[in-house]
Formats: sequence, C-alpha cells, structure tokens
Amino acid sequence: MTILVVDDHALVREAFRLLLEDLELCKEVITTSSGSEALAVLEKREVDLALLDLKLRGESGLEILGKIKEKKKDLPVIVLSASESASDVREAISHGADGYVVKSASADVLIHSINLVMMGQRVAPLPLDILGDNSVHSATGQGGGNMQARHHPKLTAQESRVLSYLGEGMSNKEIARTLGIFEGTVKVHVKSVFRKLGAKNRTMAALMANQEVRTHNQEQSS
Repeated sequence: MTILVVDDHALVREAFRLLLEDLELCKEVITTSSGSEALAVLEKREVDLALLDLKLRGESGLEILGKIKEKKKDLPVIVLSASESASDVREAISHGADGYVVKSASADVLIHSINLVMMGQRVAPLPLDILGDNSVHSATGQGGGNMQARHHPKLTAQESRVLSYLGEGMSNKEIARTLGIFEGTVKVHVKSVFRKLGAKNRTMAALMANQEVRTHNQEQSS
C-alpha cells in the first residue's frame, strides 16, 4: 500500500512517514508540502490512501480535498486537523473525506482509523448532527440509556460515554445511533477503551463500566 501525506510542516510530514514505515502499514510513504504537489503526484503515481492536512498554508484543505476527489473519486482520504470543532468535521465529511482524525489523537487511533477507512468505513470523532463550533467535550451524546456517563480519569469524554453504553450491553451500531457518530468511529473508541483500561473484551469493559456506576452511587449516597 502506498500512502500520500500532505502537510505543510516538514516535521509533521517526517513524523507521519516514520510512524507509518515503522509500523509497516505500507510499502511506501510519499510526502508533499502542498495541495498542488499532491495533485501532481496523483497524476503520475498510484496511491492507495491520502492523509490530508485541513489547514495548508496559503491553500484551502477542503478545496484540495475536492480536487483530489474529482481526480481520484475512489481514493480514500483521511483529513488531519488540530481542530475538534463539529463544524470542521461536518464540512470535511460533506466535502468527501472518508475519515477525520485530530492531530492530538494517539497513534493507535490513527492506525485503527486507517484500517477502517481501507475497509470502506467512514470515521469521524464527533456527532455529526451537532451545529456550530462545539468541541468534543461539549457534545452531550446522551441517548435513551439509563446509565449516566461518568468521565473516567483515563478516558476522553467521548470514550467515557462509549464505555457507559458498553456497560448497558449496547452494540457498536446502537452506540453509533445513540451518539450520532459513524459505527467505525465507535470501533475506534472501543479499541482505545480496551487499551487504556486493560480490558480484553466487551464483557470486561462492561463490568468496569458497571463498577464505575456502583462506585459513583456509593459516593453520592455517603
């Protein structure tokens, strides 16, 4: 697999190249510093996946995304951004992005997102029905379940919500519907929860979630 990395910061490009090569995710990593360079590469080379910075210096990442999709409509593109705002996520997805990964995410999240996108799934970190510039931490993600999501100290707010729904025995599809996110995104969160908590499976994670609620209730009643 050949991956194209488009980012205007040399250190970021090199970091992604080293990470992807070290993990043997692909045979070749091609790096470019601008959208025009990326489009030129796509004229000459066969690429299996593109990682595109949303904020390119002097260029619109969304415009470049549109041009890439015009040229190679079947090429999976994951947008990379420092922004966690819902409006940026929604705009990227609406312009054809197959995935959206924030640059503060762990390597595990990036790797799993790449794997899911290459399997034809779409991945984004936020509920896409939220309007405005709300961050992931302000997305309530409350559904029909009875368990109140308590922010686990080792987890992000969204991972804590996913963990709470795992505790209710909900499937990935049900969690995705409840939180308003892609099922592939739920899979990313579940894998991250397992890793951070040391859980080997959904049952163990669910037990941990239920223990969290019992502890919380005891604290409230004491």
